[in-house]
Amino acid sequence: MTSHQAQAEELLGAMKLLMDDVASYKSAVALLDVHSAIAFNDAVLEKLTGAVHKGQNHSEATRKTKAACSKKKIDASGVIHIERLVAKKTSYSYSGIVDSSNAQDAADKAEKFANWAYRAVLKRESRNV
Repeated sequence: MTSHQAQAEELLGAMKLLMDDVASYKSAVALLDVHSAIAFNDAVLEKLTGAVHKGQNHSEATRKTKAACSKKKIDASGVIHIERLVAKKTSYSYSGIVDSSNAQDAADKAEKFANWAYRAVLKRESRNV
């Protein structure tokens, strides 16, 4: 397991713990979702290309993931979930306006992206994620 995958699993696990009281932790849940997906994307890129995306443009990183999947003939349909999370990253980070519905939607997208990453590229390790 790469350090990026370990970080992604840790962030996703923390989000799941906070989902028990999503009304109290909605902003934290949304941000953990975004950052877990970014870390999973780094793990996927590292596995497919041997390198991770450097920089803050996470949309560019998702394009690299799609391109790497295409090159390896891997179904990239799951990338849509991180694309939608990345599109909301600034809003979740700086607007201060995240409600329970947004947090639940972000959690769903993060879990769908993680499941795609495991199914398409990564191996699920011993952690319970």
